Amino acid sequence: APSLPRKASVVLEPAVVAAWRLARQGLEQPALHSPHDLAEALTRSGWLALGGGVEPYLALAARFASFARHDLDRCLFQQGTLMEVPGMRGERLLLPPAEAWLALQAFRSRVDDLLKDLLSRHRVMTRAGLANLEDVVRAVLAGQAVRVENLRTRVPPRLLRVLGSHGARAGLATSVDLALWHLLARGEVVSRPVERRLDRRRREYVLRGDLQGPSLTADIRMRGREEWLAALAARYLTWAGLARLEDLAWWADVSAREAAPVLAGLGLAPVGLEGMRGVWFMHGADLESLQSFRPPERPAVCLLPRQDMLAAAWRSYEGLLAPADVVSSLASSDGEAGGRHFVMVGGSVAGVWGWKPDGAVRLATLRTLDDDLTAELRRRAAALSE
Repeated sequence: APSLPRKASVVLEPAVVAAWRLARQGLEQPALHSPHDLAEALTRSGWLALGGGVEPYLALAARFASFARHDLDRCLFQQGTLMEVPGMRGERLLLPPAEAWLALQAFRSRVDDLLKDLLSRHRVMTRAGLANLEDVVRAVLAGQAVRVENLRTRVPPRLLRVLGSHGARAGLATSVDLALWHLLARGEVVSRPVERRLDRRRREYVLRGDLQGPSLTADIRMRGREEWLAALAARYLTWAGLARLEDLAWWADVSAREAAPVLAGLGLAPVGLEGMRGVWFMHGADLESLQSFRPPERPAVCLLPRQDMLAAAWRSYEGLLAPADVVSSLASSDGEAGGRHFVMVGGSVAGVWGWKPDGAVRLATLRTLDDDLTAELRRRAAALSE
């Protein structure tokens, strides 16, 4: 079996890598119009984590100057050209339906482990009882969307079990919640906001067979684990640009031991970053692209949501390619900065931002910026406050 190289073939300058990564993500100069089908955009830039619900809107607004909320809502709720599915670590993700199997297979592993714990170890119910309950859930959802609290009232009492502390650790209150997780993992059921807006809390469930477009016809069959992880790793590196083994393992929710031979099999280029530890890996074609890239004279600025692929693909703040003092400031104030979004300058994090109670954007830079960059950040902040 191939092994991962332990030495870098070339050493790169972090500032150039950061600017290149920003440009390939469409953040250096946002496009004027968003594409009619946002699945194409997500295939290029990466899946969108829902976070608190507003993050996908912010991520797309940073890439398309004329983006409006209904552009995303139309693709997701009307056309079915985007899907929301649970993925790694149970995180809710927006992605093209053709890639849904990759996220679902990661979630299935977690659900399978949970079923072993609850059914085999703690015996909260039998597998036959769970199968019967899932049949009831399918029958109730046929042709209609139903909220989980209403589902519980339509389940035979003999199948409704309170999971207690064993289920609470996974955020599951009853056997109905467990059945829904299993059906979500199999791609049979989809969760969506009642009000068809991602920034709304109330949720309902619907059968995938009642959806439209690619969300209905997508092939979500499980593949072999090595095939799955290789496909996931290849996409991750396309979106992230470059990463270390520890970053991929964390993001994909697998062990480094399992990820290492998969990375080695992709034939990646091993590179180093000046002043940073470890060997980083990237696609050979991307290394060629990076080596011919010339950063703009004026660094690009943008306000990114914390859950954006460019900001959230790393195990540690080092992946943000910020100067050491900024990384140290972020790490030391993680309790405070953890709930905030990122100010990006030249592709690396330069501060954090968030909303004030009155809806205005508050900026907090962590390194000195010149007057022009400061003015541009304030303009971007004002636009988000509107």
